[in-house]
Amino acid sequence: GVPFRTSHDIAGKSVALCTSKNCQLLDLSLDELRSINPVFEEDVYDFLGVENAIQKFVSYGSTGSACVASQIDYWMKKLEMK
Repeated sequence: GVPFRTSHDIAGKSVALCTSKNCQLLDLSLDELRSINPVFEEDVYDFLGVENAIQKFVSYGSTGSACVASQIDYWMKKLEMK
C-alpha cells in the first residue's frame, strides 16, 4: 500500500529513468527501481510487461485474458442458440 501521491511520483521518476536510458520499465534492474523508491521488491517484475499487466485485470468486464475468454464463450453459446 503506497499512497496515490507517492505512487504517482514513483511512476513519473521510473518513466523518466526509462526515457533517459532508452529502455522499458521491465528492463530496469531492481537496484535502479529501488534507487527511485525502496518500496520495490522482487515481485515487481510480476507486474511489469504487457502480458503480466493484462493478466492482472480480473474484475468483471475487464480486458484481462480470463474475462475476455469468458465473454467470448458466453457470446458464442448465446449466438448459437438463435
